[in-house]
Amino acid sequence: MVERDHPKITIKRQATLLSVNRTSMYRSAPPYYGYRRMTRALKNQGYPMNRKRVHRLMRLMGLEAVYPRDGQQPYGTIF
Repeated sequence: MVERDHPKITIKRQATLLSVNRTSMYRSAPPYYGYRRMTRALKNQGYPMNRKRVHRLMRLMGLEAVYPRDGQQPYGTIF
């Protein structure tokens, strides 16, 4: 597990110790992934989870998909 705020060991050193690429430690799911797409992505990576669990975990972590809300138009829409 990576500790981003570790007082003594840098992220670069942690990546070396874990034998992983440092850039992969900064990646997260794209912000447009809702619980359905996140469930599918996790299953494809070998994490068998159902949609209810993923939805609950996303709520606990404060993650939500970025998409136009009610009454808003997508960027660049011309009337």
